[in-house]
Amino acid sequence: MLSLLVFPALMAAASLPFSSAIPHPLRPSSASQHRELATRQDSGTGYAQPESWLTVIPNSNLGEPINVVISSQSDQAVLSDTGLQSYFSSLFFSPNNCLGISLGDQQAANLNDGQGVVNQTALYRYNFGSGTLTCQESINGGEHFRWWRQSSTGAIFIAASVEMGASKNHMIVDNG
Repeated sequence: MLSLLVFPALMAAASLPFSSAIPHPLRPSSASQHRELATRQDSGTGYAQPESWLTVIPNSNLGEPINVVISSQSDQAVLSDTGLQSYFSSLFFSPNNCLGISLGDQQAANLNDGQGVVNQTALYRYNFGSGTLTCQESINGGEHFRWWRQSSTGAIFIAASVEMGASKNHMIVDNG
């Protein structure tokens, strides 16, 4: 199970529960599995409120919104490092930058887990189905995200956005 919370306007949370109209391979097949799933979903948010919902950009007063949370109530297979990498890959995102070249600074976040301000765990860029290369996204712009793991809960915090291409200094598009 993947418990995903998306914060489109930074504050309005929406969880994505299973729908009875859509068959899903993770749908509970028995009444006892259904009760267990309902208990897991209703037992809290699966994350602790971060110190700020904005990232920290070095040498700047700016930050990007942290707008997605993968709840610690998600399946542990998804929350493991290998599981996360597989999940991100299935959505056509690859880690790092074009050929390992990055001209920007890492961003940081304070997830209110006693660790203080911590640099991003990784940056992922849309690979346009190429498998691993993210050069097209780096040059032309597109979707990317950076993520952190909250040490007190195990939840994953993501700052996802759409950026302009390199010629526009990778600025975030309006409402991106």
